[in-house]
Amino acid sequence: MKADETLEGRIKEQKETIESASKDLDSLRKEDSSLRVSLGGLKEALKLIAAAREQLVKLATDIEALDREISEWKIIEKAMEGIITLEIDDAGPTVTAITNDILHTCYGPRFSVNIKTQDSKVKGDDMKEVFDIIVYDSERDESKSLSVMSGGEETWIEDAITHGISLFNASRAGGSTRLCFLMKRTAGLPRSGGRSSWR
Repeated sequence: MKADETLEGRIKEQKETIESASKDLDSLRKEDSSLRVSLGGLKEALKLIAAAREQLVKLATDIEALDREISEWKIIEKAMEGIITLEIDDAGPTVTAITNDILHTCYGPRFSVNIKTQDSKVKGDDMKEVFDIIVYDSERDESKSLSVMSGGEETWIEDAITHGISLFNASRAGGSTRLCFLMKRTAGLPRSGGRSSWR
């Protein structure tokens, strides 16, 4: 009797142990499945990080190339500014002579112009690049910038400069100019001045 009870107790104990182990196994399987999912997520995240690093390296390379290109363009820009200044310096005397000839022929000897491309800096003996048209008025015996002249005087002189540049370009291109058309350039002139300008 006692042996049977002892056997049954052991069997029951073993069943309980098996059930507990089975529960633990199920729990471990669920944990393993969860860890595998997490591992898959981590692997995907690592792939994304690697791709992002490659993209950052590519962007850094592109930025470096763009910085070099910008530096090169800045150098070219400075060079072009110098070329433009040289072009103006080269054309200036001829354009000035043609413009003054037009002014003297059309309006008499009162006005003459000079194209200014350099001026002294405030400090030091160096020169800085500028662009201004200085007009000498023989009646008033004064020189001033075209930008501060009266409307009528400015119109006359601007027209003369425009024609001077046009004639210079035509001459440099090997052509000739016999006829010029003017459109609405007498707005700043009195009626008598407008008629004189057209003549």
